[in-house]
Amino acid sequence: MGVLEGVSMTERWLLQYDEARSQTDNIAVLIRRRDRAAADPVLKSKLSLEVRQEMYRFSTKVRDLEDRLEEHARMKGEGKLTVRELQRRRGLIETLKNKNRQLEEINTAEQQRTITFGNIEPSAIIPVNDLEENILERQSQIILTQDEQLSQLDSSVSRIKNLGYVINTELEEQQRLLDDIDQHVDRTSSNLSIVQSRLKEVLKSHPHTCTCVMVLLLIVLIALIWIS
Repeated sequence: MGVLEGVSMTERWLLQYDEARSQTDNIAVLIRRRDRAAADPVLKSKLSLEVRQEMYRFSTKVRDLEDRLEEHARMKGEGKLTVRELQRRRGLIETLKNKNRQLEEINTAEQQRTITFGNIEPSAIIPVNDLEENILERQSQIILTQDEQLSQLDSSVSRIKNLGYVINTELEEQQRLLDDIDQHVDRTSSNLSIVQSRLKEVLKSHPHTCTCVMVLLLIVLIALIWIS
């Protein structure tokens, strides 16, 4: 535990994961030693007990890693893991679980073979190299699936971003049209004010020409409406 002192929770989790992954290699070595000890029942029994103990410790460690990762997922603020990092670590745990299942299958098969045939040379045990290849293949499939999901998420975000850009452009165009309408209304109001002012001046200076001015005003209004 002294090595883990002063280490953050996320780094501690990675260190514990490395320990669990190394433990699977140790279990595989024990299984090979046990299978080669077919001629020595005492040694084989001792190694079988060690295999079971190590596998129990390994299963406990995997469950602890999974529980700690869920605690990380509920964290807020500084130290919180990203969604992508959480997915990556869950993939690592799934890899450990798969390896644990395969080791258990190998151990169970050996125990069944011993019960059925006795301590003879093992010939039907799955090679450890094949086990490693299967684990790597499954891990690659998990990573590919995660990459596809992230790619789909990225495409969705890009579409939403483009839609927001189109909406923003349309709003700017509508605002420009409204500004043009406001300017047009202001010019028309200004023109009407000028006409009203001149009309008042004409009426004051020539009261008898009211009828003519009304006709002139009507013509000006028609002209203004036509120009608008």
